[in-house]
Amino acid sequence: ASAPGGAALARGPAEPVPTRLLDGILARLQPPTPPRVGDEALPLPKALWPLLPALDGAAWRQALTRGFRFLEAAPGLYLIHMRRGCPFPAHGHRGLERCLILSGGLRDGHRVLEAGDFDETDPSTVHTPVALPDEDCWLLASLEGGIRFQGWRGWLQRLAGA
Repeated sequence: ASAPGGAALARGPAEPVPTRLLDGILARLQPPTPPRVGDEALPLPKALWPLLPALDGAAWRQALTRGFRFLEAAPGLYLIHMRRGCPFPAHGHRGLERCLILSGGLRDGHRVLEAGDFDETDPSTVHTPVALPDEDCWLLASLEGGIRFQGWRGWLQRLAGA
């Protein structure tokens, strides 16, 4: 009772505590909800939920490849979903690409990146990442300047003036 405020606590409340006080506080607390895109809850680790940007109004887009979809979470920041075992086409970058694996993993050449791994790719690199075969890969990627596809996708990209 000698600590600051201890004497007041030792005396107890001047008035009785309302019986519904705890119920009222608990009713105001909302359990965290997973981030959603439309009706789909994203299967990401709970610790990431408050760190992701708001995805209200975001929509999945495709990239002319099976098992790959993405959405722009903020300008230049993309949430990417690769289905297990699916590759992303050979490509390079017009600037730096930085990515953080949120769950699952991928193989990029001789390297394997798994949940929690961070990678940075410079414009001189051409690569073909492939989601690991045992689970889907979810990642955040920051792109400076966009992607340069190789092969027929690159031909289409140049034809479109992109």
